[in-house]
Amino acid sequence: MTKTSPSVLAVFLLLSLCFMQRIGAVPVGPVMLEEEQQGENEVRQPHADKTIDEIIVDAYGGLEAEEAVEEFRMMVEGVETEGMDTLLTPEQAAILHNAAEGGMSKRRLATFITPWAGRVVPYDISGLPAEHHDMMMEAFREWEMDTCVRFVSAQPQHQHRIFFSDGNGCSSFLGMTRWSEQPVTLGSACHTKAVYLHELGHALGLVHEHRLPQRDRYITVDFGNVNPRFVDQFYKYSASEIPDAEQVTYNLRSIMHYGKHAFSKDRRLQTIYAKDKSQEDLMGTSEELTTSDIEVINLLYNCNGWK
Repeated sequence: MTKTSPSVLAVFLLLSLCFMQRIGAVPVGPVMLEEEQQGENEVRQPHADKTIDEIIVDAYGGLEAEEAVEEFRMMVEGVETEGMDTLLTPEQAAILHNAAEGGMSKRRLATFITPWAGRVVPYDISGLPAEHHDMMMEAFREWEMDTCVRFVSAQPQHQHRIFFSDGNGCSSFLGMTRWSEQPVTLGSACHTKAVYLHELGHALGLVHEHRLPQRDRYITVDFGNVNPRFVDQFYKYSASEIPDAEQVTYNLRSIMHYGKHAFSKDRRLQTIYAKDKSQEDLMGTSEELTTSDIEVINLLYNCNGWK
């Protein structure tokens, strides 16, 4: 039998290894232990470098994805959006049709946002992938911790409820609607605790921070850098619509605040400038509730003295 020389065998093995790497049979580079792989995954968490508005916009394929945006806006007849992730009932949308930069129509909050009856929010979590249930429960607990609002599993006797669906984009209605069931949609790009807290904030009745009536004392909006299709997302609410706004300090780190490039023409142009420059890069990056987020809910639900 002819013997294969060591040098030829070495070359054969090397070529075989290269081929297997090409087809993915052998990993390129050093093999990681399971613990090392987990550490690598932790460093590269999805969305770690994105603000909450960027996550939401990307969930719809970007501001240029007109078909996706229009599909979102037409989910229910008469439904419109506020900030791309908030569904508005026809009644709420009618109020916004008369919006102007100086403030909206002189109608009180009670006509625009309805708190949940009895401070209880029934929910149906069955439409959310099971691997995300624990994180949603954590978000429930965080909202409950310092407020009088309670999230409970929906039962037949509950006339209203939110139900979670794993659909397109991230969205929620604003406050309790007249419908018995209202969706909170959390697509594959939306599964972060910050997005969960943000969308639950909308479901409870919170609007985006950058649209509060007192915002001009804390931020400057550069309308020249805003995508023309989304200029309306920077219109302010009037003090008569959000009568309790001045009772809570405007917070650049609110879970409801968008980032400095929100609705930008090209994502490089800045649309929101903070008067406090030390906080500018923090807008839209919060992953937990702020004191102001909690205070607004306690005002909206009349939690003072509640036990």
